[in-house]
Parts: sequence; C-alpha cells; structure tokens
Amino acid sequence: MSDNVLKPLTRVLEQREQADPDSSYVAGLHQAGINKILEKVGEEAV
Repeated sequence: MSDNVLKPLTRVLEQREQADPDSSYVAGLHQAGINKILEKVGEEAV
C-alpha cells in the first residue's frame, strides 16, 4: 500500500484512540488491549 492510504488511516486511528470508548469502537478496542485489536483484525481478514 502506498503512503497515500496509510498516512490518513494512521491519523484517523490515532484520533479515535483518544476518543471516549463509550462512543468510539476503535477507542474501545484500544482500551481492551492489543489482543482484542488483533482478534478484530483477524476476523476482518477472514
């Protein structure tokens, strides 16, 4: 993938990581920890 996709995606993920976990699914995943994030990535990859 090119930086044209990865840089904006990184910015969005960083912003959502700081959000309220009750209102942001991504923030909730970050709060749950790396294993939960990896589980979700694995689900989406299938």
